[in-house]
Amino acid sequence: MPQKLQGRLKDNSSASEVLKTDWETDTNPGKDDNFESHLNKITELLRPYNPIIKRLSKIDPGKVSEVIGTCGDIGGHLSHLTIQGSVAEKLNYIKENILKDVGVILEKAYIADGLFDMKGFKFKSYDKNKSYRLIKFSINGRSKACVLDPDNKVEFWIDDISLVQYMQLFDQLIKIDPKLNKSLGLCTAGKAQPLVLFFSKPFEIDYSEAYLPEVYRGVFEKLNIETTKEDVVKRVLNNSKVGITFNYVPQSEYNGKKLFVNLSVMHNFKALESIKDDLPQVYSEIDKMACVTEAGKYYLLDSFRGYKNDK
Repeated sequence: MPQKLQGRLKDNSSASEVLKTDWETDTNPGKDDNFESHLNKITELLRPYNPIIKRLSKIDPGKVSEVIGTCGDIGGHLSHLTIQGSVAEKLNYIKENILKDVGVILEKAYIADGLFDMKGFKFKSYDKNKSYRLIKFSINGRSKACVLDPDNKVEFWIDDISLVQYMQLFDQLIKIDPKLNKSLGLCTAGKAQPLVLFFSKPFEIDYSEAYLPEVYRGVFEKLNIETTKEDVVKRVLNNSKVGITFNYVPQSEYNGKKLFVNLSVMHNFKALESIKDDLPQVYSEIDKMACVTEAGKYYLLDSFRGYKNDK
């Protein structure tokens, strides 16, 4: 641009500003309700002195085109927060709610391939005596499914039929994995907050180089099979695996807000066809453990339970 024109043209580019508070709050300081209430009152009295609230108060809504909020869930994941209303109303909403728990609407539980957001489910209302009838059928070669209400009328349709297979696989896993049962039990008892459930295919653990899973070590010991035969089994364990991860955060003073992970590895029994001739007894023992559903014939290959340590 010619030097004589520089500075004469108006800059129409929009400037953006990111405001992030570094104040830390403990939403669960202890079991004493009176003490917690006292701390909450102190926090509210100090809010006007928070630098970010001071900055928000000085912003002229007339000079702002958009306000975008960001919130973090209990697992520490950040996500976009949609705020309704005018720019002034959005700024006021952030001033009133920053550093507080806010309610959000989850459009659906199934958010990506094999990934379910579990935070919207009411685990504490779980009743093992309550059941719902699922009907699956085929029309012109196309599978469809729906759930019926107590009067056997359609309560809702299932748009993605693959969700039924995920549900059947998870139902099978609940029956055979005691570690997962314990994790889910904490959620139904209100002692843990569920986060996500993830089905991963293929799964990344390389059993050809790792240890022989406990389920096979038990079978080898029971049948007195030489450990030199372990490689025969290891060769097939990397095929047809499904990793199922359940993340949750226990609600306890001892664990703080650590992210706990329950990882289960299920293996398709069909993958063992190649060892049937070499190790027929092993094949037979695993066959007894496998369950058949529309999702396939699977058994529990491995299970882990622990927490994420950020230190």
